[in-house]
Amino acid sequence: MSYPPVVLDRPRRTPLLASLILLALFGAIAAAVASDWSWAADIDTEGRSLRSWADDQGWLADPLRWIEIAFGTVGMTIASTLLALALLVKGHRRAGILVAVVMATTALATYGGKVLVGRGRPVWQDPEYFLHSGAFPSGHTSSTAAFAGLVILLATMLVRRPTIRRLIGSLAVLVFLVVAADRVLLGRHYPSDVVGGTLLGAGLLLLGVALYSPLP
Repeated sequence: MSYPPVVLDRPRRTPLLASLILLALFGAIAAAVASDWSWAADIDTEGRSLRSWADDQGWLADPLRWIEIAFGTVGMTIASTLLALALLVKGHRRAGILVAVVMATTALATYGGKVLVGRGRPVWQDPEYFLHSGAFPSGHTSSTAAFAGLVILLATMLVRRPTIRRLIGSLAVLVFLVVAADRVLLGRHYPSDVVGGTLLGAGLLLLGVALYSPLP
């Protein structure tokens, strides 16, 4: 099987360098959050106004909650497992392993970040199903960023028609943006939590590609 010329054909130092940059930025934001730096606090206060706006839009309450449930730990674990198994059944063993390893590593790294930073949730979060676990980084965002990146990677690798690849990529990015917005609009996370989760998920995806190519 021939694959389209994509980033996978480039030297591994390209995704490795990109992953190191993203993970370094994640570390910088984590340090800023843990140390209560003023610039991070100023940005995060915008989350209150966004939460207030969402609260005024009565029709948003149920969709935001549905998104929260669908892309939570259970939902993303099921989606990741099904994707990995489908790839293995289709004979794409390396791609299936990459999906499983990246998603598991992202979950563990997210949990570790929450423990190390120890940041509480915003006081303005939606009182329904009030969350008390660590806020930084956002687990919904990190897992969705990693998963969306994997979907784009696999589509680029396995789908021959450019229009279909672009459609899949656009849908993956759209889903990620919706989930990221959901975390702030529900008040579950500060904006910096969402940015941190994005950097962590994307960084670990690129690190996985650099260390273990999904190509046969």
